[in-house]
Amino acid sequence: MGSTTLRKNKIKPQRLNDKQIQFAHEYMVDMNATRAAQAVGYKVPGNAGIRLLASPAVDSYIGSLRNKKLAKVDLKADDIIRELAYCIFRDPKDLCDENGRINIEFIGNLPKEIRKTIDSIRQTEHYDNEGNHLKTTTELKMVSKLGAINLGMQHMGMLTEQHEHKHLVLSFDEMYGISKKPDPIEQRILEVK
Repeated sequence: MGSTTLRKNKIKPQRLNDKQIQFAHEYMVDMNATRAAQAVGYKVPGNAGIRLLASPAVDSYIGSLRNKKLAKVDLKADDIIRELAYCIFRDPKDLCDENGRINIEFIGNLPKEIRKTIDSIRQTEHYDNEGNHLKTTTELKMVSKLGAINLGMQHMGMLTEQHEHKHLVLSFDEMYGISKKPDPIEQRILEVK
């Protein structure tokens, strides 16, 4: 890979050498900087991976590779937010038939918005002692609604981490249990206020 690849990705050719370009492509495989640096042949891959990711030119090139990858799958932020919204606003009623019973015999009958919020499906076949089929039970595990709400709130900036620190301030007398008799003049001043 040479300057043609770099020009396509809008990076000036003199900024990256072939080894850095190879690192960026290896990094895109699994986002593991140490493994990528090792695959390219750096002698101390852990340190090299950290150093390469800290390089603005390498970081920019990796960013352009990531954007190209996202463009290939046509994944946009709006799509992700829409999927998150399905999880937040889903209505359990949509899993039920007209009699109010949950009916998932044919998953294709479920609304698309509900199908997209299913995390996993597990079917169990039940048989009697003679091996005759009795029934099939289907379990759906839905994406956590609370988790989706939490992610949505983070995205909207409605949820920030707060750290509360409480300090207990004790005087020397309080620490060692020394009782101090109130000063009569101090007491009178406090009473006047």
